[in-house]
Amino acid sequence: MNEDTPIVARRVDLGFPTDVPRHWAGDPVFTRISDALSLLFPAGEAFFIQAVNHYKDRIDDEELRAAVRGFAYQESMHSKEHAAYNAMLEAQGLDIGWVERSLKTRLGIARRYMPPIMQLAFTATAEHLTATMAEGLLGALREQEQLARAHPRMRALYYWHAVEEVEHKSVAWDVYHRVAHGGVVRRLIAQVWVTTLVLINVSLAAGWMLYRDGLLFDLTTWRRSIPLLWGRHGFFTRMVRPFLRGFRPGFHPRETPVPPGYREFVRAWDGCTDALAASEQALAAH
Repeated sequence: MNEDTPIVARRVDLGFPTDVPRHWAGDPVFTRISDALSLLFPAGEAFFIQAVNHYKDRIDDEELRAAVRGFAYQESMHSKEHAAYNAMLEAQGLDIGWVERSLKTRLGIARRYMPPIMQLAFTATAEHLTATMAEGLLGALREQEQLARAHPRMRALYYWHAVEEVEHKSVAWDVYHRVAHGGVVRRLIAQVWVTTLVLINVSLAAGWMLYRDGLLFDLTTWRRSIPLLWGRHGFFTRMVRPFLRGFRPGFHPRETPVPPGYREFVRAWDGCTDALAASEQALAAH
């Protein structure tokens, strides 16, 4: 594990009031992409926990066993908070229940027919993807971009979530390579698979929500959003190279440095143990 980013069991209960704006991040497209990712988290993280826990009795290293317990706790807490967030989206009339139902069905089929080691490879590469997004988000918060201008409660959710993705980003990876003795080829196949599935699912869900907003075919909205998200220095463009490092055979997630904004949140949390207050204090400290 990494002493710079120890896995911390944080109890979080943000709550999502009815006055959160529909486009809480300011930009409608960025908001709906973030919302679409949230729809994947409850079922996806339950899948990840099960995939890693399948191997926990084979782990001899106590440090790794403790990391697996911490990983499961953090992921279960993410699942709980994103389920509440998703319920808020449903209450806004977005009719997104079909996204979660479809994902649960498909992951149920994967659990039944996919070999455990492939489920673990899927999990390890998905965790690399979420860690890459988390590190990009923390960098954007430092630069007062996007989520720095978002609704405080939503910003707190994603700031806290990003911090914990950084903390446990290598757990599934280590279990896959050190305990399950998984190979590189299987992991690379899983990474292509994960990337494709996430892109398809997020695009469909975000597109549906933009359609419900009446903005899917609004050219003005897209002209404003595309450079911000996918331009030369766009929010997602900057994440492509770090993510592609995962395709290098000898790559390990801990090679990536501790992102800016991480330590500020940890220090603030230690002083108040409240995600909303900690995120605001950490932003002020940037």
